Amino acid sequence: MQCPRWGRGMLLLLLSSCVFLGRMVGQTGPRNIDPPEKFRFCVRGADGGKESCETDSWAEDHYIVEGSRDQLDYVIITQWSGGKVVIRRNYRFVMPGNVSTRGMDPNTWMECSGQIASSGDHTEHGVISGPMNEGTCSLTWDPRSSSRAIAKSVVERQETAALWAKENERIRMAFAGAPAHRVNGILVPAGASDVFASYPDDVRAILLPEHPLTLDPLRPCDDSKEDDTGTGVTDPVAALEIGRFALRRGEYKRGHCWINHSAYLDKNPRAMTLLGVIHLMNWGSRDPQKAFHYFDGEFQTHDLWALYFVEQCYKNGVGVEKNVMRASQIDTALMMRDDGQQLFLMIGMDDAAVAWREKRAAAILDASTKPETTCTHGPVTNPRTGAITYQETCNTTYVTDDDALQRQLDRIDQQYQNQAKQKQ
Repeated sequence: MQCPRWGRGMLLLLLSSCVFLGRMVGQTGPRNIDPPEKFRFCVRGADGGKESCETDSWAEDHYIVEGSRDQLDYVIITQWSGGKVVIRRNYRFVMPGNVSTRGMDPNTWMECSGQIASSGDHTEHGVISGPMNEGTCSLTWDPRSSSRAIAKSVVERQETAALWAKENERIRMAFAGAPAHRVNGILVPAGASDVFASYPDDVRAILLPEHPLTLDPLRPCDDSKEDDTGTGVTDPVAALEIGRFALRRGEYKRGHCWINHSAYLDKNPRAMTLLGVIHLMNWGSRDPQKAFHYFDGEFQTHDLWALYFVEQCYKNGVGVEKNVMRASQIDTALMMRDDGQQLFLMIGMDDAAVAWREKRAAAILDASTKPETTCTHGPVTNPRTGAITYQETCNTTYVTDDDALQRQLDRIDQQYQNQAKQKQ
């Protein structure tokens, strides 16, 4: 058998193929580089106006904007793999002129997505997305500043985000099991049991969530311990909201355990107040004197809700000697404060009957009006001639449109009746 001979043409073809493959490797290699320690970030609006740029430098687990002292100015990498780059730029929301941003979340963001260029020192085809932004964007950096440590941090952030996604799914499922509904006219929040409707109106109000649940609200807690440090939760706010969730479900021991854990973490004032409520409600053991101590005694926290319950204790003689004058003073002090008025508004507003009365009163106070004209006939004397003639004098005033008001009140009444029928 004779060995095949390679012709000159075949050798040239092989050589050119090797050169082509080498170029391909040279083109794709830089696309897998690690994130840099510093980059230049530029954006241009959708109208093609002037480009705006900044320099961002790595600091522990994110990029800070050079020259900015605002803590809301920072950049994180959400993806840097497979040649694709996605960064998220956070910044402070600013209204034009002197428009107030009170009550608004000052933290907003834009996202820049692009591909790493073959040169490995910038991105191309960058696009901006976000709640208030659109346009193009680009990143430019020195390839020599690429950092394996930053790449590792990005991966850890992505893994953490995946864990939070699973945790959020567990939270969603906990709420999905019992959607919000009404029991005898009382609005029972999502995730709560019907027993919540049997609580007093002020207790229902203080058990409503103040912060989003960021951890699985069904996590166990050992109430037999003075403080269950094995929960793995070190955030007092998270522990407080899990405790509230449990109490809304009628899980008194688990609720007490989490509220107590929140109080242990940093003497959380709201947690201290809720421990007093637990003793007041006999959720484990009824001890009015200890409840009062949590509100105003040795555990005094100056919490707004604690002040409210101190007033209730003095007013009704629970846990302390009855003192109507002292209760009246506290009540006046609360009413003089904006946050105190908001507290009183919260109490009972989950009750359809209370909301019904409030809506009827508001409808009557703000009733629509209609013009009404009245005319009279009478003698009119001419001052020059003294002649008397009879003329018609008309006057138009605006009066309550009773028919329109009654229709509105009927709608309010029907809505209340529908709500009151739920789970009678």
